[in-house]
Amino acid sequence: MFEHHKRLKSLLSDFLLATFSGLFLIFSFPKFNQGYLAWIALIPLLLLSFQRVPLKAFWLGMVTGLVANSGLFYWVINAMVVFGGLPLIAGIAIFGLLAAFLSLYVGIFSFFVSYLTRDSSYLKWLLPPVLWTSLELTRAHFMTGFPWASLGYSQFLYLPVIQVAEFAGVYGVTFLITFVNATLAGLIHEMQQIERKQILQAF
Repeated sequence: MFEHHKRLKSLLSDFLLATFSGLFLIFSFPKFNQGYLAWIALIPLLLLSFQRVPLKAFWLGMVTGLVANSGLFYWVINAMVVFGGLPLIAGIAIFGLLAAFLSLYVGIFSFFVSYLTRDSSYLKWLLPPVLWTSLELTRAHFMTGFPWASLGYSQFLYLPVIQVAEFAGVYGVTFLITFVNATLAGLIHEMQQIERKQILQAF
């Protein structure tokens, strides 16, 4: 009974952290325009990915993706119904399929972060920005492409940051944002590991 309660509590905690990443991503973009949140938005999801087995990390990534995509692309329902002439139920169904499909990219991101960083500290810093940027590029071109809400676009209000786009494009900004997220998450994870070792040594 105690173990069941403990697992349930851990599952709820994971779900909430993944949800926070999704909410931070929503607030980073218009209409909320809190672009500074993008620099920490992925930290909860990255910490989960570092600490969980790949399959569990995938599903937590899906949670983050579903929350973020639901908040960013809710207008698709209105577009399908008002401008496309579809019934409301069809608009909701299309929106649900779109959100689930786009969330696969976040799930894949979390899966490979979990799988490839388990035995490598330096990959915690290097892999996430490369992987996230690569997946954004893939999303922008695969199956006619879906380039909206790339992470770099969240910085449109911050001139010093978007100047990076002059040389590296929006995906250069995405890479920079994800690198900062990964660096902070990596530092937090390393400190957690050190603290855990110290506690174990004390006993």
